[in-house]
Amino acid sequence: MKKKEIREIFLKKRAVTNLADNERIAARLREVLSGSSISLVHSFVGCRTRSEVDTKGIRQLLRIQLPSIQWAAPRMIPGTSKLQNYLWNDETVLISNRWGIEEPGAGTSQPVEIQAIDAVLVPLLAFDQKGHRVGYGGGFYDRFLAQCRPDTLKIGLSAFEAIEEIEDADEWDVKLNYCVTPTNIYHWNS
Repeated sequence: MKKKEIREIFLKKRAVTNLADNERIAARLREVLSGSSISLVHSFVGCRTRSEVDTKGIRQLLRIQLPSIQWAAPRMIPGTSKLQNYLWNDETVLISNRWGIEEPGAGTSQPVEIQAIDAVLVPLLAFDQKGHRVGYGGGFYDRFLAQCRPDTLKIGLSAFEAIEEIEDADEWDVKLNYCVTPTNIYHWNS
């Protein structure tokens, strides 16, 4: 299937799916994160209106289980296709941007340099057996991931299992290292 068709299918699937598997996703994500020297994880803030994985709840669970890990969240830079990163802790105030996506409010958290990030939880609609993903089509995360260190782990979170292939994956699409679902951990040597 091609990206456009995949987006349509998975947006519809998500609309009728109850994403109550966050605890199982968190348990598998803990397996991925605890076996490494990760100290800073960048995470998208899951959007309920898009039926995304609840990264706020996952961060809360893992914050207790893996207290040495710090978290960062993105804020979109208006008028650009770039993300800024800010520490995401219990004092961080999240506000909705014009697309309804929560992000750290101005002045409520410290900025984080991209090169300090050890792992990125990447938003996606679907992913394939090769580690390619389909996002929302804006390219924010492909541009962001291209700026990360080569050893930064790229981890997708999905309520659904892998599809066979994304036929029109581009050469500039950044592949995942892992994708965590309620029942599996997929791993690629990207």
